[in-house]
Parts: sequence; structure tokens; C-alpha cells
Amino acid sequence: MSIVSLMRLLLRERIFPLAVLLGIGGTTNLLAAAGSGGSLMISPNIVSNYTVTNIVGTNIIITNLSASAFGVVWYAIRSSLTNDLEGVAASSDRFVVTGAKGTILTSLDGTNWSQRPSPTSKYLSGVTAWPGGWIACGDDASIVTSPDGWTWTFAPMPNTNWFYRVRYLGGRLVVVGQSGSILTSSNGTAWTPQISGTTKWLNDVTYLNDTWFVVGNSGTVLMSSNTVNWTSIGTLTRKSLYGAATDGRQLITAGIEGAIIRAQIIPDTTPIRILSYDRDSTTVPGGTVARNLFLFGGQVDQRFTLDYRAQLETNVWVTGPQLEFFDGSGTLFYLETLISSNLPPREYYRATLIEK
Repeated sequence: MSIVSLMRLLLRERIFPLAVLLGIGGTTNLLAAAGSGGSLMISPNIVSNYTVTNIVGTNIIITNLSASAFGVVWYAIRSSLTNDLEGVAASSDRFVVTGAKGTILTSLDGTNWSQRPSPTSKYLSGVTAWPGGWIACGDDASIVTSPDGWTWTFAPMPNTNWFYRVRYLGGRLVVVGQSGSILTSSNGTAWTPQISGTTKWLNDVTYLNDTWFVVGNSGTVLMSSNTVNWTSIGTLTRKSLYGAATDGRQLITAGIEGAIIRAQIIPDTTPIRILSYDRDSTTVPGGTVARNLFLFGGQVDQRFTLDYRAQLETNVWVTGPQLEFFDGSGTLFYLETLISSNLPPREYYRATLIEK
């Protein structure tokens, strides 16, 4: 079956046409998404065949191709459950979804789901797997634990804040939530409240370069090297940020009104290349107008300066304009205009990477 056919089937069989999806998680083999009204969907990592049709002149060219449908094609899971679902997590052999009224669902394959007895009726908005089992958190300082995802125990907390998200990162469990709440634990039983330095609602946490990063409302971004001492680093937006992730080098956050912000935490030291260069000049009254056109090659988010010198024999470089790669192609055109009555006959250029 082609990807197009699968998508048409999904649209025909769609069970949650107006659902708001609130959480997503999974493995490299299967993704699961959960949302309002008990909506639950899965996307398996399968290779599907599809057909591309092109018309060249009077000829119709049909090409059969194969591609992964992972994250592209989604299947709705039928359920009588109507509680909102939000927390989604997976281990190597099972999935856990949590939500309103203490709802806890588990599955071994992502297709067949069972509701588990819950020790709380509070909304459970976050869940994570960790080496000691599973941790879920939610409204009214709720934290519940399980060794296997099947049997759950309530962990009383002297707090009333909503613990919104829990992650296992850098060998530690970290919970973030309402009123700047940050709690940490090494065993899932004893939790230590940390001083975040903010009263903003904190929504997610991720880990990169031996550093924990927390994001929250009003563009809040906090960082810590030990989960005890937290520093606010802010962002370029005041929009609330609800999700945080990393690709191994960048901190990537997403939030309200489509806000997506990234920051290069680990510098990409790939050398900048000058792929092409051309110059033309025009004589005008009082001098010459020269136009230098550069094509640079590099990586997205790399910043560099275009430096120059007039003599190859000396090593005195003049620092030029600061440039940055934004386009996903990793290329950048730069047009430089020079006006002078005495342009040098030749110049030498280099691109100098800015690593911070």
C-alpha cells in the first residue's frame, strides 16, 4: 500500500477529528501521541511503497519508490476512554500513557492498551521511564512510581504545586512545574526541592553537554551544571515555551504561537568554505565601485567573519563583517560593495569561524 493510500485510509477511519494532541513519545520503532478526549495514535517505523507520476512532453513517467512512513502516517487507536491524555513515555519493551483523573495506560506493542489501577485521581501530565522503573507526575504535587508500569504507588509530597513534567536525564530524575518548581531525585523516592530563582511555570527539561536546561512561560530558560544551582539565561522571545529537546549540539525549544528557538550549545567547528567568488567594477566620477560576490559553505547557525588583507606576504588580517548561516542548505551568498578612488589591485580573503 502506498503512503498516499495509507493517509487516505487514516483520514477515512479517523476517530478523533477534533482532538488536540498534548504529548508524544516513543522509540525508534514506534511513536505514540496522546491528547484530548482519550485520543491515542501511533506511527510505526515501516517502509512503504509510493508512486511518483511525471509528465515529460507527451510521455507519462511512473516511478515506484520506497520511503519510511515513520512520523508521517498515523493510526488512531480505538478506545472507550474519554479522559484527556498527555504524558507519553517508552522503554525498550513497553509504553506508558497518563492523563486526567489519574489515568494510566500501558502497552507492550503500542496497539493493545490496558488501563492500570491508579493511586491518585489527579491529572498526571508527565511520565518517564528510568532504570528503576517509571515515574509519573501531575496536579497537586502528585508523584506516582512503578517498578514495571503495571503496579503504581503514590509518593506523598509536602507541596500543592502542579508538577508538570518529569524526565530522567544525566543520571537524575528532574521534575519541573508550577511556580518555578524544580525537584530532583536519584532514586525516585527521596525528592529534593531546588531553588529555581523564578516563579514562572516551568514546562520541560532537557540535557546537553553536561548541563540541564529548563524552559517555561514568558520565554524562561534556566541552566544548571548540577541541578542545584540554576541560572536564568533567557531567550529572544517572551512567548511561553512548552517543549525542549536537543540534537546533540543544539538546544531546541518550542512554544506558543509556533515559536521555535534554537541555540548552539556545542560549537560546530567545521571549517567555513568559500565556494565561489566573483568581482566586477564600474568606473564612476571620483573613483571606482567594486562589487564582490561570495558564496560560502558551512553549517546552519555557524557564525564567522570575512577577513581580508592586501598583501599575501604579511599576516596582518583586517576583521570584516560578521555573517551567519541561516538557510538549511548550509550556503550563504554575500554581496560586498566597495567605493574608492584607489582600490587595491588585489585582496586576499578568509572566513574565520566564531565558536561562541
